Amino acid sequence: MPTVYPTRTQMPISVWQQHFADPHHSVDILVLAATFLFDTLDGFVDTLVEAAGRGVCVRLLVGDPDGPSLTLRGEEEDIGEAVIARCRTTVELLAPRASTPGLQIRTHQTTLYSSIFRVDDGIIVNFHIYGSPGRNNPVMVFARSDEPRLWDTFEQAFDRVWDNAKPLTDRGHSFP
Repeated sequence: MPTVYPTRTQMPISVWQQHFADPHHSVDILVLAATFLFDTLDGFVDTLVEAAGRGVCVRLLVGDPDGPSLTLRGEEEDIGEAVIARCRTTVELLAPRASTPGLQIRTHQTTLYSSIFRVDDGIIVNFHIYGSPGRNNPVMVFARSDEPRLWDTFEQAFDRVWDNAKPLTDRGHSFP
């Protein structure tokens, strides 16, 4: 049975910490920016790099700060270019690690209806409600074994975005 939090800000930081603490097989993250992860989880990027070094498949999808979908998202949330700035910050934090073996980073121009944070057989989904920033929207946490059909739905969504995303390079923090 999924655990649901009314907003992301009501979800304890300890849930995020436990979720990313010790991945064994895979980490898949689909977000626009998720700057909160860098701000609240000490050593977040190092955790991902260490996991990749142990052979964990780590895939990150981040919003393309130069894509038109982010301009629209900023208008819809009435925050102007703030979402673009957050995506640019995330890209800047990840770009130096873009060539790390096992750490795959891509940018996307998808309109997100949910952010997805999968680690092994656990998932956190942050829904995106029109006109409302992610921090103010519901979050659901569940395991693959508890909700296999729901898991498959989010897995397919991640894979569709992954297949259309562009690899992030470390060459001057640019996109190919």
